[in-house]
Amino acid sequence: PYAGEIAYTDHCIGRVIDKLKELGLYDSTLIIFTGDHGEMLGDHRLWQKGIPYEGSVHVPLLARMPGRIDAGQVNDDLVSLLDMAPTFLDLAEVDYPGEKPLPGASLLGRKGGGLEADRDAVVTEISEGQGRWISLRQRDWKYNVYLADGWEELFDLEHDPSETRNLL
Repeated sequence: PYAGEIAYTDHCIGRVIDKLKELGLYDSTLIIFTGDHGEMLGDHRLWQKGIPYEGSVHVPLLARMPGRIDAGQVNDDLVSLLDMAPTFLDLAEVDYPGEKPLPGASLLGRKGGGLEADRDAVVTEISEGQGRWISLRQRDWKYNVYLADGWEELFDLEHDPSETRNLL
């Protein structure tokens, strides 16, 4: 079923791209493909989402926009879905009207695409009841705390990308 879902998604994206080309909008449209979560698929013997391991929280983000995002680049900026609204507002050249600034930053902040300033860390959380956790992710380190019981984890992602050795 999973492979079928991927094939169907690919087909539907192809239809959108074909329509953009037909309308002459393909080269002036920002196309972003991402997910809101991953799936563990057996990692850590888990078959779910909503936990702070990379299999669940590290999601793909593909973006295309000629003239604003360089084709073929792989960018290792630490980004978040919170960066989507600032990106869209930046592209539309519209200021956010709220009193407090939006969290996040435009993914079109530097020439060729990417954040204007390097981000040291990104915070991810699930904030519901007994399953609440907060995770602080840096390039090579990740700290997780599960608020229901205070359990903490620290992973050296450079040497332990599978998050199997809790250094705490």
